[in-house]
Amino acid sequence: MSSDDGPVPHDPDVAVTFAATLIDQWRRRGVRHVIVSPGSRSTPLVLGLQWVLDQQAADAGDALRAHLVLDERSAAFQAVGVARAGGRPAVLMCTSGTAAVEYHPAVVEAHLAALPLLICTADRPPELQGTGAPQTIDQRNLFGTSVRSYLEPGPPTQAGSRGWRLLADEAFRTATGLRPGPVHLNLAFREPLVGAVGHLPPSTDVDVGDHQVPMRAAPLQEPLERSVLERLVERCSGRRVVVMAGERAVPTDAPTDVRQRMLDGAASLGWPVLADPLSGLRLDHLAVVPNFDPILRSEVVARSLLPDLVIRLGGLVSSKVGNRWLAGVAEQVAVDPGGWFPDPDQVVAERLDAEPALLIERLVETLDHRRAGVTPEGPDRSAAGHRLKVAPPDWTDRWRRVSQAVAEELYRARPDVVESAALAAALDGVPAGGHLVVSSSMPVRDLEWFGPQVPAGVTVHSNRGANGIDGVIATAVGVAHTGAPTVAVVGDLAMLHDVGSLISAAAVSNLAVVVIDNGGGGIFSFLSQHELLPDDQFERWWGTPSGVDVVAAASGLGLEVADVRPSELAGELQRRLAAGLSEGTAATGGSVAPRRRTALCRVVSNRETNLVQHQRLLSKLAASAEAALGIDP
Repeated sequence: MSSDDGPVPHDPDVAVTFAATLIDQWRRRGVRHVIVSPGSRSTPLVLGLQWVLDQQAADAGDALRAHLVLDERSAAFQAVGVARAGGRPAVLMCTSGTAAVEYHPAVVEAHLAALPLLICTADRPPELQGTGAPQTIDQRNLFGTSVRSYLEPGPPTQAGSRGWRLLADEAFRTATGLRPGPVHLNLAFREPLVGAVGHLPPSTDVDVGDHQVPMRAAPLQEPLERSVLERLVERCSGRRVVVMAGERAVPTDAPTDVRQRMLDGAASLGWPVLADPLSGLRLDHLAVVPNFDPILRSEVVARSLLPDLVIRLGGLVSSKVGNRWLAGVAEQVAVDPGGWFPDPDQVVAERLDAEPALLIERLVETLDHRRAGVTPEGPDRSAAGHRLKVAPPDWTDRWRRVSQAVAEELYRARPDVVESAALAAALDGVPAGGHLVVSSSMPVRDLEWFGPQVPAGVTVHSNRGANGIDGVIATAVGVAHTGAPTVAVVGDLAMLHDVGSLISAAAVSNLAVVVIDNGGGGIFSFLSQHELLPDDQFERWWGTPSGVDVVAAASGLGLEVADVRPSELAGELQRRLAAGLSEGTAATGGSVAPRRRTALCRVVSNRETNLVQHQRLLSKLAASAEAALGIDP
C-alpha cells in the first residue's frame, strides 16, 4: 500500500550503493565467493556485486568471484562447500518468495555443522507485505533457529548509510564467531530496482587482500582455567584414556604441523586416537586407530578395550557402532571451541569450551615438565602440583596390535568388496592438497569402516550436520570453487537427488565425480527392514530402483562419463584432475580453447552382492581383532 501522501519516496541509486557497500565490506573481510541465483527483486544486490567486481584489479590473485547458479537449493549447498573447504563464508543472493525457501536444507546443514554463511534474500518492501503482491511471502525469521542471527534493516535510505558497513561487519562477525554458522539478512527493496552505484561510505579498515581469514574470528585464548586443567589432569592420570576424534577435531585449514603435534601429544600420553575420516586426524601415525568400527563389532574385543575415560574432540563420529560403544563409558569429557557438544545418548559428564590442539598441548606440558623436574621459563602454565602419568603400557600396545592386524586384513581383502575398494581408490586418487567429498550414505560408511588412513594434505568432507544426502554434488562444486582438486563420491540415488547440480559441475575443471551405481538405495540393505519385510515391499519403498540411466543423464548435462573398475579408479582420477588443473591455469594465447568436460566415473555394483561382501569382510576383520588380542573365536 502507499502512504497517505502517495508512493514512498525512493532513490534506486541508494539501494544499489547500499548493496555494493555490503559486498565491498565482506570482500575486505576476506569473502571470496558470491553465489547468485537469478531474479528480479535482487537486482540491487546483483548491480552492487557487479560494481565491486569491476573495481577489482584485473590481475588480483585472490579476487572476489561470482557464480551464477540457476537453482537456489544447489546454490546454497555450493556455499556450504565453500565454507567446508576453507572456513570462509560465501555470500548467497536470491530474489524474494519461494526462492529464499529453497535455501533452507543447506542452512540447516550449515547450522548443525557450524559452517559460516552470509545469506542475502531480497524482499518486497513493508507496504507490499500482506497485500497478495506477487512473489511475496513472509520471510521474517524464515530459517527459524537454524541461523545465528536474523537481520532486517528495512529499505535502505541515504540517512542510514553510516550504518551500512557496521551491518556488514555485524553479520560477518556473527557468522565466523567461535561457533560459526549462517546469518540471514532479509533486504527489502522498492521499485525502481535499477540504479547506479554512488559514493560508498568510507572505511578506515585495512583490506585483508591475500590474507586468509580464519574460521573463528575471535583470537584463541588459553583453553582452560588452571583449576579446570588440574582437575582434568587428575582424572586422566595413569588411566586408560581414548581420544575419539570427530568432525571439527581440528579446523579444516589447520597446518599439518598442528595435526602432527596433536597426534604426537596423544602418543606421548599413551592415548589411542580413534579418528573419524572427517576429523582431520586420521593420518598415518602410530597413535591413530583408523578402522575402529570393525574392531568394535566384536563384542568381546569391544569389552576388552573399554576405556576408563573418553575425551571427545569435536562432533560425533560417523560410526553407529563406535557411538554405541561410547555410550557404555561412564566418564566422558567433550571438547569443542564453540561449545557445540552433540550428545544424543546423554553420557557426557563434562564439557570444555577449548581448542582441542591447545588442550592436548597443555596436558603434554604437565607431563613433560614434571618428568624433567624443571619449571619452564616464564609463567608456569602447567597444572602445578599435579603430575599427569601416562596410560598403562599395555593399553597402547593392545590398541596398536589390533589396529595393525585389521589394517593388514583390510589390505588383503578390501579389493574383493567393490564399493569399499572404490572409496579407497577415490581417496588414493585425490592429489596432494585436494579434497574428497563423500555422500552421507554408504560412501561415508565405507570410508569409516574400510577406508585407509587419509594422506597428509588431503581433506575429507561429508554433510554430517543433518546426515542427509541433500546437495552432495553441489557441496563438491563449492569445495572446488576454492581452487583445489576435488573428488566427489556419491551413490546413484544421491546423484539423482542433486542432478541439477551437474549443470554447475560440468563447468568446473578441477572436479571429478564418482558414482557408485547399484541401482537404488544400497544403504537400506544394511537395515532391519531388509530382513523383516517382504522383498517386494522393501524394494518398492527402500530399495527404490529409479530406472534412470545415470550415464545418459550425466552425459546429457555435459559431463564426460566413463565406466571404471575400482582397480583403475585412482589412476583415472589423477589423470583427469591433472588435465583439468593444467587446463585451468594454461594461457590461451588470445584464443578460447575448447573446455574439457568434467569427468564422471561410474563404478557398477550390485546391492545384494555388496551386502554379502560387506558382511563377509566385517566378519574377517572381527576375527582378526580377536586373534590379535589372543581371544579364542
